[in-house]
Amino acid sequence: MPTSEARKLLIVVGMHRSGTSALCAALQVCGASFGDNLLAPMAGVNADGFWEDADVVALNEALLQASGSAWYLCDDGPLTQDWTSPEFAGAREEAGRILGRGFGAGPLEVVKDPRFCLTLPFWLDVCANLALATTVCVADRAPLEVAASLEKRDGFPPGYGLRLYRLYRQGIAKYVLEDAIWLRYDDLMADPLSCMQRLAEHLPLEVDEGALATAVRADLRHHQSSDASEPLQTAEAVAFDAAALDAAIESHSPVAATLGALARR
Repeated sequence: MPTSEARKLLIVVGMHRSGTSALCAALQVCGASFGDNLLAPMAGVNADGFWEDADVVALNEALLQASGSAWYLCDDGPLTQDWTSPEFAGAREEAGRILGRGFGAGPLEVVKDPRFCLTLPFWLDVCANLALATTVCVADRAPLEVAASLEKRDGFPPGYGLRLYRLYRQGIAKYVLEDAIWLRYDDLMADPLSCMQRLAEHLPLEVDEGALATAVRADLRHHQSSDASEPLQTAEAVAFDAAALDAAIESHSPVAATLGALARR
């Protein structure tokens, strides 16, 4: 394992069902490593794998629980949590152990978990204490596509999925620094080669066009918006207008109707 000074870590951040797994598949064929502690693939959900380290996911789950929340709750507790407080001393030690053992031996190590949208400052602080060179890449997808995918996987009413997307997007806006790399799921699916070439300008990657054609598969995309001019049918990229997003969500799926659908399900 290289020393912290020689290692390079990429943290992939993005809402559940927003294309982070497709991005990781592309990164892997371009030479990035993820380690050998990944969650198992799930047929019908992520047949090619989640690309998520099991220990990272478990610790993120514990962090959210400690903040009175969970990945599936529209609760802003994690966004108001002081992750540097003494109660998280043990969690910081565990995070240091996980980051210290690394994520494979490639020139670029990658760790991905949608929960980073809510816990990112905790991890960035531990990385800084380890002097671990870290870059953040954000993957974003149209809110309606995310909501449709969550409905299929978890049974969430669309209005609930949209509001969960809003919470995670708020976390990204609050926690992700200006020097992060941003990637839209639409762009990755339409032209993975150009996307990875852009990432390779900032990261130690060897772009393989043939391997990318196999890794990024359009047949795995089951939900696609039809009108990019509609606010909920396009990814916002770097910009985040909370008020406009809230208004669009309420217009599409009023909270009363969403609560009724949630109760029935």
